[in-house]
Amino acid sequence: MDIVLNYIESRPEQQAQLMQYAFDYFTSFPNIFPKLRYGIPFYYQKSWVAYTSPQKHGGIEVVFLRGIELSMATELLAKNRVMVRGIEYRNLEEIDHNYLEMVWLEALDLDLNVKFVAPYQRKKAK
Repeated sequence: MDIVLNYIESRPEQQAQLMQYAFDYFTSFPNIFPKLRYGIPFYYQKSWVAYTSPQKHGGIEVVFLRGIELSMATELLAKNRVMVRGIEYRNLEEIDHNYLEMVWLEALDLDLNVKFVAPYQRKKAK
């Protein structure tokens, strides 16, 4: 956890504030473990649930690994990605906590309850 906090503190102030908000919120849930992977903070439960990625404009993107499977997938940013979907924030005032919570809780539920053949593969249509 210290390595993730050190990373967050090393970011420019605006990104650090946003990443700290996400860190504090995500880790307030039981059984959520932050790890630094690919040079950015990932949040695990049973598997990868989400990560925070710094953006060039000074904000961050909160990305959900199985975002395509979320009920609000069409509302989330795809950025030409097959599986993951995200939400971009430029400052703390932009964060709609209720919306973030709704997406986060569904992502946690999906991580715990959906069985899949191999990690990070899209569910096949029947």
